Formats: sequence, C-alpha cells, structure tokens
Amino acid sequence: MTMRSPPYAITPAILGRAEEIGEAIGRAVAAAVGQDLRLRRINRVRTIRATLAIEGNRLSEDQIATILDGKHVVGPLRDIQEARNAIEVYDRYREWDSANESHLLHTQVARLLSVLQGTMSRRQIQAVLGLRDRKSLRQRYLLPALKRGYVEMTRPDAPSAANQKYRLTELGRQAKAYSAVDPIPRRDTHP
Repeated sequence: MTMRSPPYAITPAILGRAEEIGEAIGRAVAAAVGQDLRLRRINRVRTIRATLAIEGNRLSEDQIATILDGKHVVGPLRDIQEARNAIEVYDRYREWDSANESHLLHTQVARLLSVLQGTMSRRQIQAVLGLRDRKSLRQRYLLPALKRGYVEMTRPDAPSAANQKYRLTELGRQAKAYSAVDPIPRRDTHP
C-alpha cells in the first residue's frame, strides 16, 4: 500500500483554523450540555410544582427552585415541608421498584401511620396531613392502609358513617416502627 500525499499543503494557518473549529465544536457541545441541564432543572421544578398542586400546595415555581437550592423560603410551613419531601422522593425514585405496588403506595401509607394517634376521624387525619381533598385521602392513604391491615375502622359495619374513626392495628404499629427506621423500601439489588 502506497502512501499518498494530500493535494494541499498543511500550513500553520490550516492547523490554526482546524484548532479554532475544534474549539468552536467544544463550546457548542458544552453549551448544549448546559442548556440540557438547565432544561432538566426547569422540568424538575415544574414537575414538583404540578405534583404538589394536586394536593393543594400553594408554593410557586420560584419558591420550589429556591428550596432546591437549599435556601430558605417564606411560605406556609406545611407547603414547604411537602416540597422538601417531594424533592427527596424525586431524588430517591430510582431506589423503588415501579412494578411493586407496595413501593409506590408506601410513602402515603407511611405518612398516614406516622400521624395516626389513638382514634381519629377522617377530618382530623385530613387536617393533620394537610390534605384538602377528601377523595385523595381515601384513595391514596386510607384504602391502602385498610387493605394491608395497618388501620382499622371503629365502625366496620358502617364504613361511611359520619362518626367513623380510624386507629392503628398491631400490624400498623409494627409498620409504623419500621417506617421510622427506613421510610422508603429499597429494591433488592442482589440476584
């Protein structure tokens, strides 16, 4: 195989231009990565804001972004804590097994177990959890906890009674103790 020489001479000017082109490409790639990171942050803030808004949280996107930066925010303490919790959940979501329903429902049930003291009415539980939507409390908190046997009704014969109250079962007290140690179940990473 014979070596052929290019039909042009490689001069210092050509090498300089090639270097400039390489630097320009590097800057363009870095700018694209920076833009991508900026868009990811914006989308993260919007996702957290939208998720919290479903539960009636009133924090703005700017306030959520400030909390993400680790700075103090002026606002309702419950809303700020909900935002911090949501950020932690989004940071840890890769640890969950999305095919496992108990991992997905665990955070709401754990919250319910953590606030349930003695016997409490639906309104009391809803107030302590800071929820405005009764349907959300029932579907995301009470029904999964009742189904798993963590919580029981004081009047199981009349589930929709106005004076219905809820309390922890023995299994619920054990789950509450477990939740205090490890609030989010981890996916088994061993084969």
